[in-house]
Amino acid sequence: MSLAANGIRVGTAVTRNIALGRAAAPLIQNLAAGEELEPTALHTFVVLTHE
Repeated sequence: MSLAANGIRVGTAVTRNIALGRAAAPLIQNLAAGEELEPTALHTFVVLTHE
């Protein structure tokens, strides 16, 4: 995890897109406020991508 400032005031969509552009991870999961992954979500993803 890292923390960075935009340096400008923009909305959540632009902020998210800036963060995605800065990300170096091969896999990113975006969740909106109040959302959470199911307990088996990561396992399901790994199984499905290795079939």
